[in-house]
Amino acid sequence: MARHFETAGIRPDLVLCSPARRTAETLERLSEALGDPQVMVREWLYSGSVSQIRDHLSRLPEAVDSVLVLGHNPLLQVLALELMAPTGHELEAERALRTKYPTGALAVLDAPDPWAGLVPESCTLRAFVRPRELEGASGPRGEGG
Repeated sequence: MARHFETAGIRPDLVLCSPARRTAETLERLSEALGDPQVMVREWLYSGSVSQIRDHLSRLPEAVDSVLVLGHNPLLQVLALELMAPTGHELEAERALRTKYPTGALAVLDAPDPWAGLVPESCTLRAFVRPRELEGASGPRGEGG
């Protein structure tokens, strides 16, 4: 996944990370690819609700252009599905996101500007990347992020 971040040019301004060991390990594996974002560890990513996470995101400063949220399922899948605006025709990425959000997956959403406009169905799903899709490009599972 780290290579995917590099090749896709994903460089968040801010990383919000759950305090769990597994998310800290994920952040460590991605750290070089991410550049030098501000990192904030937040308990509400571990024990909060979807509405809590959305509310916190909606209060991000306007200076933050992009954020990477490292958290847990089912919260992240439910959050992504809640934020995703319907397209009227289900794309493959939408179908995959609705079906399963596996460990290590990445949902890329375009959010409204400013963040205060972050409400249900306010985002566009740009991509949904699952680790198994990258295995051939980045080596066996466990290598390359």
